[in-house]
Amino acid sequence: MKVKAKVLDFGMQIFVVTAIGLGYAKLYGQSEEDKEAMLREKYPDLIAQSQANRKPMQQFFDTLKNDSNNPEVSKKMDDLLKGGKSNYNKKQGANVGKEASFEKVPVVTIKKKEKGKKKEKEQEKDAKGGWWWW
Repeated sequence: MKVKAKVLDFGMQIFVVTAIGLGYAKLYGQSEEDKEAMLREKYPDLIAQSQANRKPMQQFFDTLKNDSNNPEVSKKMDDLLKGGKSNYNKKQGANVGKEASFEKVPVVTIKKKEKGKKKEKEQEKDAKGGWWWW
């Protein structure tokens, strides 16, 4: 299998730049503990909300995994997949069924402009044989 020289050259350049970037981040970047401490300091309310929502979500997925034939669980999962919409069809657009609530837009016809004198002169010149035959 032959590899073109340009492809090999480009691949090596990308590899070298990526390796340098990762090495720099490893040496001079923050550790995971420092990042977590910074997030807890800046966003304590979001972290508390996320932790509070985690347990009910985990219970829901456990019941879905263990009892997938339960109609109540299936209905909840369908509602979740539909994004809260009661009726969902991939082929329908977002405005299907809402046509009555839209305002009618008046149709405006645009008249074509007549050809200008410049184009007529050019056509006459073309009919005579070109611009160099005055």
